[in-house]
Formats: sequence, structure tokens, C-alpha cells
Amino acid sequence: MARINGTNLVVQVDNGNGQGKVACSFSQDCKLSIDLGTANATTKDSGGWDEIIPTNAKWSMDTNGLVDFHPSATVHNVADLFNAMANKLAVTVNFTLVSQTTGDQSWNGTAYITKLEQNAKDKDVVSYSATFEGTAALTMVTH
Repeated sequence: MARINGTNLVVQVDNGNGQGKVACSFSQDCKLSIDLGTANATTKDSGGWDEIIPTNAKWSMDTNGLVDFHPSATVHNVADLFNAMANKLAVTVNFTLVSQTTGDQSWNGTAYITKLEQNAKDKDVVSYSATFEGTAALTMVTH
């Protein structure tokens, strides 16, 4: 059974600035969440058990990392993410392995940055977190 080291997974963002899909700066962790909504379809004939039918799905990606205020061509820093959020720009996001091999999967979609936080604890490294909420379908690609 294959196992994947979490160090190898990142959220990449293309915010339309010409850099293409690049990772968020100094990422420490990332998460992909996919939810399927349901509607209650229980009737008197359900024998006392709930029945559901699927409705809309939604997805989001989250990433956390260390803050760097200096521009870079190889990563998106907090300023890049803030500019996309403040200007209400849709971005393309990719939940992927840093190095793909044949048979690996990645998940891609268009999203808005809906939450961006910077955390500065006393005597600690300054960190950030970003939430990307999907708009439209999330697609899975096999490499």
C-alpha cells in the first residue's frame, strides 16, 4: 500500500498575474474539503428511517504557512493573496503533489479567497491562513 508524505502536498494558485500556478509561500499544511448537500426525502413509507437525495456539492481548500512580505516569482505571498481577495478576483487553485508521477491525482477548480488571516504571537514566527471557496465544479485530474 502506497503512502504519501504530507510534506509533498501543496495548494497552488494562479491569480492571473502571469506567474501561472505557484504554491502559497512557506506552506506548513493544506486541506481539501468536499461536501455533498442532501435533502430529506423521508415519507410515511420509509419505515422510520430517514431517506435522503443528493443536492448541490461544494468544496474549499485551506492552506497555512509562514508570512513573507517580499515578492517572489516562485510562490504567492500574503500580499498576492490579499490583492486577489480585495479585488474579488476568482483564482484557479490546485491541490496537488509537488512532484507528480504517472497515476497521481490532483484536484483543480476556480475559487474566491474568502478568508485570510495573519497571526503574530509573541516570540513566534508570523504565520497566515487562507481559505479558498470553490465556485462551480471541482475536477480531479489523473497524471
